[in-house]
Amino acid sequence: MSLTSKQTDILRLIQRSKPEDDGWYRVSKVVWPLVNGMLPADLAETRATDDGGFIRFTDRGQAVADYL
Repeated sequence: MSLTSKQTDILRLIQRSKPEDDGWYRVSKVVWPLVNGMLPADLAETRATDDGGFIRFTDRGQAVADYL
């Protein structure tokens, strides 16, 4: 699998943030449309909320993010 430059940028951006409980990262309402659905399901899982959403790396996604 190869990632686009936008996908690698998103992985790096998420990893720079501090996760909340259980590894979920909060994504603001403004950024959510740019992140939601951009990463393959085997790298991250998402959860939408009224004020944006949350994203969490899978084990494979964490390994890829650590490599970057």
